[in-house]
Formats: sequence, structure tokens, C-alpha cells
Amino acid sequence: MSIRMPIYMNDWLKAGGHNNRIYPTDSWYLNFAIRALPIIEQSPLFADVSSSMRIKAALAAALYLQDVIAQKGDWVDFTQAYHKLYGKGYLPFYATQTDDYIPDEINREDLAFLYWAFFSPSETDTNNIYLLSDIDVRESNIINPFDEHLLDLSNKLYDLMDAAFEEAPISDRPASRWFISLASFLVEATPLPEIKSDTPLTENAKRCLTYSKGHPLLYFSDYEAFHSFQFNELGWNESDCLNDLSEEKEFVIYANAKGMLVAYGVASYFCDEKNPLYDPQRATSEGYRMFTTPSLCPFDLLKYGMSKGLFPNVQLPFSNGKEILHRHWDFLTRYYL
Repeated sequence: MSIRMPIYMNDWLKAGGHNNRIYPTDSWYLNFAIRALPIIEQSPLFADVSSSMRIKAALAAALYLQDVIAQKGDWVDFTQAYHKLYGKGYLPFYATQTDDYIPDEINREDLAFLYWAFFSPSETDTNNIYLLSDIDVRESNIINPFDEHLLDLSNKLYDLMDAAFEEAPISDRPASRWFISLASFLVEATPLPEIKSDTPLTENAKRCLTYSKGHPLLYFSDYEAFHSFQFNELGWNESDCLNDLSEEKEFVIYANAKGMLVAYGVASYFCDEKNPLYDPQRATSEGYRMFTTPSLCPFDLLKYGMSKGLFPNVQLPFSNGKEILHRHWDFLTRYYL
């Protein structure tokens, strides 16, 4: 029989990024987190996690409610940034352009996304956000945003919040750095620059395109083949060659108007008639890692691949993973990469 750990005022203050000064509203939201904790503990999602993580999940519910009531703070900043960036909706995955979704009130979809992020954190957020600091980020650490336990948890927490909504006080001190890091969602999407007859190209890009007869992508099975290309086709000296990659394989070069991008370990995921290394089974089971693992594949290369339909079999590792990845790939790359 597990023993429930108490939630202290210091936990609440730390979660909100504050010092030891207590404001009048803090006690109310701490008590709400305490009321949310049994719901968190009863969810199968939290069956195998530490008591510390359960407490942080309860604190996240209270922080979300505080932001919605005050209409300021990390939650509001994120949903507004998302809406501005994509021009529709306030969250990925869920329908937020319906009469049932009210942006300045509590929503079941909000809570589902909040705990999706809790169980599918980015490396940046686990390093910078206190509530996520206990989570061990793994390549497979992403859950289905329509997981039945996730939706059930959001419904139960919504009912708790709905009952308390009218009595919840407005806080004059919004929490900070408790939710998703915002920086990447403030950068506007821009199209990849096209290569035209008068486009100035780097020497490396010119040589790549000459070698490939104009095709932007080149593929190499191992470093020996890639090294030969560097030395013989790009005209690099041995000291210029990327010898630190000598143990890598499955290289992709993307020659473009900005220059030349190099990725490795990903060539088998590109469904390109010019690519002899394409492996549809591996693309299906592993390809999503390009969108969730930092440094595996440069963003511009992913963007080009998506624009040309080169990832038809790539999907997230759950039943509706293909539809979700292809519809929300830009969000996922901003979030994870």
C-alpha cells in the first residue's frame, strides 16, 4: 500500500518559479492541487511513476487553472502563440475551432494536451522546466494524444475544475517556466528558398547538383562512400573531410539555396526514386525519430522531405500515428527539435 506524500507550499512556489513570498491566492491553488492529487494517483497513466511526479502533475493542474482564471501566464502565452503561428485553433491534435471550445475558459482538450506534454516532453523542457525535471526522456517517450486513459484523466480533472471555477481567485502573480518553452513557436514559418537560374549557390551546393544532375538529395550507404564524394567530387582536402563521422552510415546530403546540409542515420527513411537505401519497414517503425530526436535530421531537410512527399510511411508509434504526424509535423519539430 503506497503512502501519499503531502504537497507543501514550497512545492507550489517552486513549481510556479517563485521565491518564498506567499500571496493570498497561493493557499487556494495549493489546496486545489491537493484535491487534484487523488485523481492523478488513480489514473493508470501514473501507475508506474514516482510520488514526486504525481505531485508535480497535480501542481500542473493547479497552475493551468490559475493561468486560465487570470488570463495570463505560460498557458495563455502558448495558446496565443500557437494560434498566431498557425492561424487557426489553439492547440495541436484536438478540435479547438468548435462551439464547445472556449479559449478563455477551462477545456477538456486543454487538459488532455497538458498531460500529453507531461508524458511526451521535449529535451529542452526537461532541462528547463521544474515540473518535468524528473522525467527520463527516451526516443519512444511520446504517447497518443487520444489515449483513452489520457482523455479519461482530462475529463475527471475538468469536472473538478468546473465545480471550483466560480470560486477560483484571480492571481496577480502568474507562474513562469512551468509549461512548454515558447521560443520556437514565436518564429514564423517561411518557405524554403527555391533554386532558380540566377540563384547564387555555394561551391559545395553547385558541385552536389552537378554530380546529381540537379537532384537536391544525395545518398551514401557508409562513410567510405561519403568520404570518396567529399574528396573526389567536392574537392575537399583530407583535413576538410568530416572524419569525425567515420563510424556513421546512411548519409543524406541536401543541396539547397542556403548551402549543403548533411544528415546521417536517416537515409533509409527517404522514399525517393533516387535513393537505393530506402527501407519502408524501417521508415514505418523508426522514421518518426527524425521529428522527435534532436540533431538527428536538420529541420530544412525534414521540411523539404515533407513538401515533396518523401515520408509516406513515417508515423508516430501508435495506431493513428501517421495521420497525427503528417498533420502536425511542424508543431512536433518545433516542440522536439
